[in-house]
Amino acid sequence: GTYKRHELFFEAYQQWSYKPFPVLCTDGSFVPETYRQAAAPQPVFSARLDLQGMVHAYQNAVALVYPSAYEGFGLPVLEAMACGTPVIIYPNSALVEAGGDAAFYVEDSLADTMAQVLDPKLRAEKISKGLEWVKSFTWERMARAVQEVLHSAVRR
Repeated sequence: GTYKRHELFFEAYQQWSYKPFPVLCTDGSFVPETYRQAAAPQPVFSARLDLQGMVHAYQNAVALVYPSAYEGFGLPVLEAMACGTPVIIYPNSALVEAGGDAAFYVEDSLADTMAQVLDPKLRAEKISKGLEWVKSFTWERMARAVQEVLHSAVRR
């Protein structure tokens, strides 16, 4: 759930001695003091955003960090890429379908992967790939991907 995603992110962010950016949780959830301490001295914001707000957040974000074994299709991954925002995800099947080779994948540690996003060359490469990748998604292709996720959920 959301709590676990937040916990994974803040554990990783806390490992950085230098905190280069503030944090925005876009689900509007309560931010525990432990998370605020993990991000200090940077602030942590939480908000439920409308479409215009999400686009603004994506366009001004360093990255979308989506640390989850999320079972859905991962529409936020495509939304972020369409706004030119790098995406960090775990390599599970549902999100790999959305991320293709345009996402940053967590291999060893989330903290290390988050640091990769700050590399200007890698960042530019993933942004470019993301913008191209999003163009390849048709409604038919997205419907097939969602259908596959639903079928795998039913099988379990």
